Amino acid sequence: GELIKRVSGPAGGARHLNFSRGGDKLAASSVSLVGDVLIWRVTDESVKPISSGGPHGGKLSMMRVIPGDRDLLVTSGGRANVVFIRDFKTGEIIATLRGHTNEIYAMDASADGAYVASGGRGGEVRIWDLNQRQPNSVLAHDDAKTVWCAAISPDASTILTAASDGHVRIWDAKTGEFVGKMEDNQSGADAGAPAHGNSAQFVLFPPSALPDRDTFVSSGRDHKIRLWSLSRRTLIGEISPAHDGGINALAFSPDGQTMYSAGDDGFVYAWRFSDLSGFKQNVKPVRTLGPIGVAAWGLAHSPTENIVAAAGMTESHDIYYWNLDDPAGPDGTLSPKLLSGHENNITTLQFSPDGATLASTSQD
Repeated sequence: GELIKRVSGPAGGARHLNFSRGGDKLAASSVSLVGDVLIWRVTDESVKPISSGGPHGGKLSMMRVIPGDRDLLVTSGGRANVVFIRDFKTGEIIATLRGHTNEIYAMDASADGAYVASGGRGGEVRIWDLNQRQPNSVLAHDDAKTVWCAAISPDASTILTAASDGHVRIWDAKTGEFVGKMEDNQSGADAGAPAHGNSAQFVLFPPSALPDRDTFVSSGRDHKIRLWSLSRRTLIGEISPAHDGGINALAFSPDGQTMYSAGDDGFVYAWRFSDLSGFKQNVKPVRTLGPIGVAAWGLAHSPTENIVAAAGMTESHDIYYWNLDDPAGPDGTLSPKLLSGHENNITTLQFSPDGATLASTSQD
């Protein structure tokens, strides 16, 4: 719980955060209109960045580490409508991928490091071949005005997208072929009803540690978390409502047995993943974490320990974290520990790969 380093991030406050694959470097991106990317060497005593990878010419909207041995970082230029491939060691832009005509809000990299999917306003998703550095396919989303999230399956064969029309769509990652939509097949639902009654916000595959590779979860502005069968394209369970308000983040424990959600109601809930299946009535969280203010935004689970961290809109601007092995109170609530140091709203949390360090970004 000790603050080990405070560094000045990009101008206008930091928005996104990623550790390098080896955990020795940390990249943060700007919320300013310039769109800087700064990279620090974690082990250095100096708080000066080792590289500055801007400007983008627009707010930097997404950032992901590309899996594999090349130590690459992929960033999207937001209003600049471009995707950049960077060398994580130097911050140097080594490729600029052009083709988007609108802002980019969604991005994911395949586990084999072969391709990236990016999408956003305008309902278009592009699949980029990272070896050829050109688009393989363009995925059109009918009447959807915005794609909010894209997720690539652990085996890199399937892409899921969540869009503003409430639909969750399935795509073949290799061919770009549209496979189908996840439809609400519950009794009483209209034929062809979308996955979520309002905008679909998140799609998330469980960790590859789980033997079942046929399920994934989604959430939307309808306050629901839903469990789907990918092969059957059917709904197989849900939590409704999961929060008293919108759902802002989803995360899994490394073993895939527990799923976490953070919401506009200021709570973080821990759900037993097996409880989502079978339309069980009155599903209750196994842990209630919070409240942590007006709304819970950032959410991270340690890769090595049973620790969860969250942050959001609070007057104190603290980070809350819980050791899930600690005993809970009679009402199931677990008391948090607090990390102080920020002076404005916290936007992102991420643990280092070895779980020893928690990094945070804020608007201060």
